[in-house]
Amino acid sequence: MSKRPWMSFGIFAPMLAALLLVIAVACGGDATTAPEATTAPEATAAPEATATAAPEATATPAPEPEATEAPEATEPPAPDGPYGNLRVAFKEMGSYKGHPWSTASPTKQYTTMAAFESLLRKDANSEYVGILVEDWSVAEDNVTWTFNLKQGVQFHGGVGEFTSEDVMYSAQQMQREGYLNGLGWYISYLFPEGGMTTPDKYTLVTNTGSPKWDMPVWLSGPGINGMWIVNKNQTEELVASVGIDEATSQLAGTGPWEYVDSQTGEFWRFRAVEDHYRQTPYFAEL
Repeated sequence: MSKRPWMSFGIFAPMLAALLLVIAVACGGDATTAPEATTAPEATAAPEATATAAPEATATPAPEPEATEAPEATEPPAPDGPYGNLRVAFKEMGSYKGHPWSTASPTKQYTTMAAFESLLRKDANSEYVGILVEDWSVAEDNVTWTFNLKQGVQFHGGVGEFTSEDVMYSAQQMQREGYLNGLGWYISYLFPEGGMTTPDKYTLVTNTGSPKWDMPVWLSGPGINGMWIVNKNQTEELVASVGIDEATSQLAGTGPWEYVDSQTGEFWRFRAVEDHYRQTPYFAEL
């Protein structure tokens, strides 16, 4: 009998080897050596990023506003005449008085700041200037003084025009016996009884008897000095009718403020004199 081709050793040997290998693997035998793991190729470093500076922002210039002319400043129209209330406080004032005989310090200082005026005053340069007088002079004998008064000056309330008779009368009252004003002695040697004359209604002449260099000092107000002037006719009439104590608060002056009323220890009230011969006050009330 002829040999079968599949029985030949040449074919059988490989088949037997493959069978034995399957059995060995199924029974936990050593597996054939696994191929060694190949190391992954090293990662090549990414090229460093080169920081590029952002381009600087270029500022877009804001449009300049067109210059417009500023409107002219307009002031509110000034009131027609004095307005408002000026309030001034003094520690000591006393009762309001105006009579040259009975008005003492400090009342007379405050009175002559408002309702009454003296003949002279000092200006900002400490020079003596006239208030109720235009000018004055002393003769070569150094004892005869002449005062030329301002014309047309009116007392408050329509009492009358200021004249040389009012100056003489006020000087006489200031030095009358029992005076309280504190200036009586000085006035008595500047305007001695019998030494005064009034050549006309706007001229007063006084003979001091001896040189009196300080004449302007004692005629300057307002303040401690200052001979203030009252209206002769009004004063005589009021004193005769109501007495000097009552009349003293009712006398008219020539100052820029006209007396209205007062309450001792509380207030004195004045109103501005419109069209005052020197200057109308800015305030309507003091």
